[in-house]
Amino acid sequence: MDIVAHGALGAALFSRSGVLGLMCRRYRIPAERCKGFDWTIAVAFFAGIIPDLFSFGFYAVQRVVNSNYVFGPPGLKTIPSYVFQSYTITHSMLTALAGVLICAILFKSVWPAMLAWPLHILCDIPLHSHAYFPTPFLYPFSDWVVDGFPLVKKLWVAAGYWMIIILICAFVHLHHVVIKWKKRFWAKKSG
Repeated sequence: MDIVAHGALGAALFSRSGVLGLMCRRYRIPAERCKGFDWTIAVAFFAGIIPDLFSFGFYAVQRVVNSNYVFGPPGLKTIPSYVFQSYTITHSMLTALAGVLICAILFKSVWPAMLAWPLHILCDIPLHSHAYFPTPFLYPFSDWVVDGFPLVKKLWVAAGYWMIIILICAFVHLHHVVIKWKKRFWAKKSG
């Protein structure tokens, strides 16, 4: 899956400006209000890319530094073993939930945005096949993985994923516009 798409989906769903923030305001769940830049967008985006960043990111930097970076997925035989090990750890639901729990204990205002990490794993489960990095979401309890649709070969899956992200962002933006419109309407009516 495209690393940027994971980050964008995480930010759209789990930032205070996203769907989670809308739900908190709608159901009057106490949530800290943000003025100006919503920093939880950056946190949710980062949490959404954690599994790929900490498994493929270092390898990508190594390939760029060594001047042998080629666009597209590298062959399995060219990938060092540490990438497979870090992929297994960062794509484990146990690791992701432990990360969310640690953030909930240490940084109370950050943990909802960290839910983008387990979301990344849930999205990867059906979108990775046995042929190329299946998602070991049950590690260390089991090595069972789902043989999903290989995203690289299915352009319509990637297009659909991005369409979902765009629709979520459009919904959130429209909701914010409607709220501003209502505030102006009631201010004019009462004033």
